[in-house]
Amino acid sequence: MMMSITAGTPYMATIQAKHTNGHKYCYIVESGHVNGKPKPIVLSSSGQSQRSI
Repeated sequence: MMMSITAGTPYMATIQAKHTNGHKYCYIVESGHVNGKPKPIVLSSSGQSQRSI
């Protein structure tokens, strides 16, 4: 199976927060396409967040 990730034109990255096991994690995410379908692509992870942004 072949996967291709394309961004085409530049997108604005967003900061998304996720809660896992009672901890908050922040991610910098950009939209992209994988196998022709839209998918969030994580650019960076801040690790466990100590406080709200």
